[in-house]
Amino acid sequence: MQAVLNYKKQELPVLRAFLQKFDQQPPQQFEVLRCRIQACSVALFASGKLLIQGTNAEKVKKLVLDSVSLGNELVLGFDETGRGEDFGDFCIAGVLGKTKELRELRDSKKISNLQAKKKIVEKKCVSSVVVCYPAPAIDALREKGITLNQIEADVIDWITDFFVQVGFKPDQIILDGNPLPVQSKQIVFLPKADDIEPVVGAASVLAKCAREESGSQEKRKTWKQKKD
Repeated sequence: MQAVLNYKKQELPVLRAFLQKFDQQPPQQFEVLRCRIQACSVALFASGKLLIQGTNAEKVKKLVLDSVSLGNELVLGFDETGRGEDFGDFCIAGVLGKTKELRELRDSKKISNLQAKKKIVEKKCVSSVVVCYPAPAIDALREKGITLNQIEADVIDWITDFFVQVGFKPDQIILDGNPLPVQSKQIVFLPKADDIEPVVGAASVLAKCAREESGSQEKRKTWKQKKD
């Protein structure tokens, strides 16, 4: 059995201090620390990935989560998939969740068991919304001069407003990527956020699953017709 948790680089000193309390072992390539906890092998990578292997992997994962105090903010994270493709759906996902609950998630491009990760998101997030635009809808909007940037920005504003109106107050709102023309001034635009912010990683998983599940191969007639 194995379990994986993900941490930001600025969180690593606190995590390392905890792991150093246990039996230390020589780190392997790309590892910054390796130790043994309850008969499990625990490896910390420079990327912030923590890999726990052994029959007690789930118990050790819980021990780490409960023992390493790094806060547990309520985050609204956004990611998209399909922007750079000339076919199929353009999917934008928003996930509302606690950082601690979603540390098993990261950039969907770096994980293989996508459906298993989707189940984790659905079980542990507070709420989620996924909006998908099929190729004909994208073409219709772009022919009116509406770019993919504006499409994504409008969806993000709508999801953000929805969660606020029903009573949620996220501590942070984080979007993977460069700035977009959104109305909300609270949104933080962070390149590679899907790989360093667990809730954004969760959004990455849902967006990719939605696009794959649609199965659409329909070409976008307006592909590269207008700048996005």
